[in-house]
Amino acid sequence: MKTAAILVLGSPAPAYSFLASDNGQASGCSGDIAGIPLSCIEILGASILQRTMQRFADAGVDLFTILADASLLKVVKLANVMPGWLVKVNSFQGDADVWPAIERSLQIDFANEINNVFLIKLGAYAEFDPNAVLQFAQNNHDQAAVRVHDTLGSVGIWLFKQSANLEAAAKEFQNQGQDSAMKTYFFDGYVNRLSRMQDLRRFVMDVFQSRCSAYPQGNELRPGVWIDDGAQVHKQARIVPPAYIGKNTRVGPASLITRSSSIERDCNVDYGTVVEDSCVLAGTYIGTGLDVTHSVVCGNMLIHLNQNLVMEINDEILIGPNVTSRLRGVFRRHDKKAVAKHKDEHPTHWKGFYENR
Repeated sequence: MKTAAILVLGSPAPAYSFLASDNGQASGCSGDIAGIPLSCIEILGASILQRTMQRFADAGVDLFTILADASLLKVVKLANVMPGWLVKVNSFQGDADVWPAIERSLQIDFANEINNVFLIKLGAYAEFDPNAVLQFAQNNHDQAAVRVHDTLGSVGIWLFKQSANLEAAAKEFQNQGQDSAMKTYFFDGYVNRLSRMQDLRRFVMDVFQSRCSAYPQGNELRPGVWIDDGAQVHKQARIVPPAYIGKNTRVGPASLITRSSSIERDCNVDYGTVVEDSCVLAGTYIGTGLDVTHSVVCGNMLIHLNQNLVMEINDEILIGPNVTSRLRGVFRRHDKKAVAKHKDEHPTHWKGFYENR
């Protein structure tokens, strides 16, 4: 039997509107950072989109269709999809066109003699076995449609066969009630719905503490410290496990990365900066001598999770996109001289400083 998967990325709402909401969306695309849905943002070297596709690929699915809002096509095409997968990317225009686009994709798959099609409303990260869902459908007299739930409800995943009632499925997909004829597959595995920005940090903590089966990309060069390809960590920098340093990222001298922090690909943490209990997202520059704590940083946007505060900082010396900057170079040279002078004048202030942080 052939099995395919359709992954749906709708137009996201701003992620900071879900900073501390206890009744955030249960499933689906729950927010974005700088126009990128949370499910497309690389966390510990891979996005939820990539991790979800890998889970289905491991279960034998090798035909994927990604349906994305037209505004997200560039983001999806830039995603690093694993080689060897057959992936089609199609778009839809606004919420009204979502289900018609899904129906078109289902009809194409069924016409190509695909027996089973998983529909994934991207947003939550859920660890379950797709083959167990297929077996559940077979045990229930080859059930035409199955929904996937955990103890809190839907995780935004359905299984359809050609005989499924798509009209009823459309209402359920659009949160307009449940089809009583559709069977529910319950599982008790790990789920992170990514309905709040705090969930992004929680996912990192859960990975580091082995609460789920996800793992950081790259090589574990020493226990709890993962360094991805091309990363450069200065010999005077300190990385306290668990921590992750992404591809082609630079960590400068006298810097400290600690308390389960992750620095994604193509970042630059400059001289003497502390990153504590935080996520620095791909392509971000963190300036010299800063203390970044309990935050998610993306380009010039800093989201402080404890304070439920979003700041857009338009000072490239502090934070911003990781691009070549003459101003940063001048400031870095001046700052190093000032720090060196202070060390010479007050050596006792610096003795054991980083060892005690």
